[in-house]
Amino acid sequence: MLRRRFLALFFLLGAFAGSRKAAWARPMRIRTGSWLEVRKLKGKAIYQDRRGRWRAWVGLRFQTVGDRFETTKGASAVLRLESGIGTIYVSESTKFSLKQRYTTKDGGIVTQLHVTQGQIRLKVRKFTNPSSRLEILTPAGIAGVRGTEFGVSTQPSGQTGIATRSGRVAAIAQSQTVDISNAQQTLIAPQSPPTSAQPLKDDPGLYLQVAKLQGKRVQLMGKVDPVNVLLIEDVPQSTASNGAFNYLIAQWRGNVVRVKVITPLGTERRYELPVIA
Repeated sequence: MLRRRFLALFFLLGAFAGSRKAAWARPMRIRTGSWLEVRKLKGKAIYQDRRGRWRAWVGLRFQTVGDRFETTKGASAVLRLESGIGTIYVSESTKFSLKQRYTTKDGGIVTQLHVTQGQIRLKVRKFTNPSSRLEILTPAGIAGVRGTEFGVSTQPSGQTGIATRSGRVAAIAQSQTVDISNAQQTLIAPQSPPTSAQPLKDDPGLYLQVAKLQGKRVQLMGKVDPVNVLLIEDVPQSTASNGAFNYLIAQWRGNVVRVKVITPLGTERRYELPVIA
């Protein structure tokens, strides 16, 4: 009898260990809350929490402050925010995390997302509680919103572009606040306050000055709207505050250089630039 009980206990423990291993292969879905949920996914994205990194999947839910999400080359994602209060559209080569989420004394919900690279566009309905708000943090500043459609782009340097299609967003940096409303945009350069609100351009244009081959090296010089994201051969680049860039490819084999420009609202354009010897 004792032997049978021992064997039964052994098999139960073995089954538990097996289920635990499976849970670590893909985190268990927890239904007690829904701060962020992946609704659509194209290509490969990575989800990271305190337990490790996994390939993201449709239905994945963020549950803990500090959870991270990253899209890879050519990937994109759509996430549902806070039980339907908004939708987040994530472009390729974008990195962000759930920075903070808390409830105010009067029941309002404050959610902060930290975007360190790339571009996201958000559609957020008006909050019923005046204390509720959504804040998008970048290395250069903060975009605070209570109901609007807007986009945020972040270059590797931290330079940030914010653009609104409708509604109103407060851009905050260096203790200064600039309000941008319907069809406006602003730029936050590192260690600088936001620029004054400007008419929305939503222009993914590229103005190329040089694409020159020097031995095996290719030099690219040009200009984009500084609020945009610039990718050269799928690698995110930083521009000056006026949008100028100077990029050198040390070892190049090919006839064209591939460039992509993405606006804060997600409008993108691809270029194939011929290299001149």
